[in-house]
Amino acid sequence: MARADLITSIVFMILGLAIAEESWRMPTYTDVGSSIWAAPGMVPGLLGLALTFMAAILLFRSIKARRGEGVPEGDADDVLPPEPGSRGRVALTLVLCLTYAGVLVGNMPFALATGLFTFVFIMIFELWGHPEAQRNWLRHAVVALIIAVIAGWLIAYVFSNIFFVRLP
Repeated sequence: MARADLITSIVFMILGLAIAEESWRMPTYTDVGSSIWAAPGMVPGLLGLALTFMAAILLFRSIKARRGEGVPEGDADDVLPPEPGSRGRVALTLVLCLTYAGVLVGNMPFALATGLFTFVFIMIFELWGHPEAQRNWLRHAVVALIIAVIAGWLIAYVFSNIFFVRLP
């Protein structure tokens, strides 16, 4: 496991640094009087730095484990087996996210694609394995629809009007 963590941490550090570096290249719009904090690369840059920081922690922990120093107290005993069905949920999440990014975004208005993704995601995971929720599916659908409409509009608004990112 320490070897896998070592390799994974290096890959994520490279990815995080690449994200931060590319976001640094994005325009700042200071030439039109905008604040440096409104730059479209600000959020991806901060996320890239956060990814790099977390990968560095994983790197140091994996090096420590490979040296035989073990893991910090409490970590080894706190590992629980995965819940039944968790792999299916992870796989479905991956399929939904790839469908959103690869099919919906760019083929329909961004707010609509985001709202549709949000609605489907909420409905699937609210109803999956919850018989009580399945009996009240209409109530869950109404709540999911409200959340999806607000999320789709708000995300599109924030990215286009605050971060000045042109959306597909």
